[in-house]
Amino acid sequence: MPRKTTVDRLIRGRIKQGNETKRNKKEVRVKRAEKAVEARKLRSGRTSFTQAIIEQKMKESSTQTTINNLIDASYCIGRYFTTNLVKTIKKKESNFATFIQDKNGLYCTNIQQVITKRVQRLFDNEMLKYSNDQICIVLSGDKGGDQLANTSKFGFFISTNVAPNSYRNFSFLSCWKGDDGRNNQEIWLKNILQQINSINIVKLINGTVFKIEW
Repeated sequence: MPRKTTVDRLIRGRIKQGNETKRNKKEVRVKRAEKAVEARKLRSGRTSFTQAIIEQKMKESSTQTTINNLIDASYCIGRYFTTNLVKTIKKKESNFATFIQDKNGLYCTNIQQVITKRVQRLFDNEMLKYSNDQICIVLSGDKGGDQLANTSKFGFFISTNVAPNSYRNFSFLSCWKGDDGRNNQEIWLKNILQQINSINIVKLINGTVFKIEW
């Protein structure tokens, strides 16, 4: 068998490098195509309520710090508790919210503080809607659809003067892998509801106190 010369090795190396470059370019094209499809779906309004939250909040909150002890696995949708949803919660709520989580979901442990911070921001920006020192907070749940199937979310909206039902005003309190059946609600909402039952007022920095209508 003839010995491989330096030229042979160079040729084989360049062929191998060329094949790797082709594979890399193909992967890039596939990723770009996937992103283009998602962008078209978002623009056409066919994405779910939750997907819209994810896309918007990941853009708005890219510089915020992360929450310790949250899921940090590879990106996946559908079969597992969706990681990009968790990343959204990290970025959107991480400056004042704390969570307890495991591989199947998470829930907020300091709802009073979260509500106070949200109300304070709205009040400071003259967006808070109130009457007779009373504000309205609406609890809302959402079972994932489309690409986020098999996940359920729970949170709240604070009544505002501008687009009160916009997903931009939604605050996460809990989300988990699975449906919104009774068993899952007992697991993921028990602590949430116990906290909410004890929250009747919110006090702002200037001393203003608002009663909460749930």
